Amino acid sequence: MLFLMILSIVITVIIGFVVFTETDTEDSEIIE
Repeated sequence: MLFLMILSIVITVIIGFVVFTETDTEDSEIIE
């Protein structure tokens, strides 16, 4: 169960990071 919880959290973070990066590609200065 713990492994599934960690795995789901990691997947959520990765998806959120990808969406955030693709959304703010034009504003790369904000990421820096």
